[in-house]
Amino acid sequence: KYLMIETSWPTKPGDRARLHSVVFEGTDGDAKCFRFWYHMYGDSIGTLNIYLFDGSYTRIWSLSGSHGNQWYEGQVSYVSLVPHEIVVEGIAGNDYLGGISVDDFTFTISNCSIRPMNNTVPTIGTTLLSTQLTITTPYTSSPTTSYTDPLTTTTRLTTTASIGILTTTTDITQINPTTSAECAQYVCYNDGICKPSSTQLGQTMCECKPGFNGPKCENKESSSTKNNLGAILGGVFGGVAAIALSVVGYMYFSSKKRIARVANTSSQLTDPLQNDSNKNPTYNETAVVDA
Repeated sequence: KYLMIETSWPTKPGDRARLHSVVFEGTDGDAKCFRFWYHMYGDSIGTLNIYLFDGSYTRIWSLSGSHGNQWYEGQVSYVSLVPHEIVVEGIAGNDYLGGISVDDFTFTISNCSIRPMNNTVPTIGTTLLSTQLTITTPYTSSPTTSYTDPLTTTTRLTTTASIGILTTTTDITQINPTTSAECAQYVCYNDGICKPSSTQLGQTMCECKPGFNGPKCENKESSSTKNNLGAILGGVFGGVAAIALSVVGYMYFSSKKRIARVANTSSQLTDPLQNDSNKNPTYNETAVVDA
C-alpha cells in the first residue's frame, strides 16, 4: 500500500496534503538520512516537498513535474540539535492527472547524498493551515529497497501520522492542531466538507456541494432550471390559448357576418317581387270574363 494525494474533485490546483512523522529526538550533531520512494506521473503533476520541522519549517528536498510511470527512490540527509519532525508535502497540479504517491519511508543515522542528484532546494520557512483529507490507498507491491550506505540505526514511519489538505499559505509558526477535533464536532450535512474558516482563526466552516447552501449545507437550493421551464411552459400554453381564443372569436364573428349578409340578400330579393305584384294592372284591375 502507499499514500497518494488525490487531485480529482473536490481538490483544487494548489491544494496541499502533508504527512507528519513522529517526533524524533535531536541527532546530537550526527547526520540522519531520510529515504523514501515516490511516483510522479501524469500530464499535470505538481510538487513533492520534504520539510524539517523543529519549531519552524525548512524545506530540504523538492521535486516537480512528471518523471515517468515508475517508482523512484529519493533521499536527503539533515542535522537537528532539537526534537523535530519530517514532513512530506504533496501539492496538487492543474487537473485530475496530477496524483503524487509516496511509500516505504526509512530513517538511518548516516550522511547520504541528495537523490535525485539534480534536485535543487531553496530554503523556506513558511507554514500552512491544514484541514481534513480523505486518502486512497490502493494495493500495490512495495518497491524493492537497496542501500549502499552503511546502516547503523533504521527507524520506519508508522501509519499514525496526521494527514491534511493545505489550502492557505500563512505566516504562523505551526500547524493548527485542533482542526480535526473541531471538524469532528462541527457537522456538515449533505456531504459538505468541514474546513478551517478563511476569516476567523481557529473556527471551522462547511464547504457545500453544488445544490446546497447554509452554514452547515442544510438547505437545498431551488432549481432555476425548473422555474425557467415552468415559465417557458406557462408562456407557451398562454400563447396557444390566446391564439385559440382569437380563432374562435374570428370564426364566431365571421359566421355572424355571413348570416347577416344572407339575410340582407334575401330581404332585397323579396321586396322587388312584392312591389311588382302590387303594381301589376292585370293582376289588380282586369276582370276575368267567362267565354
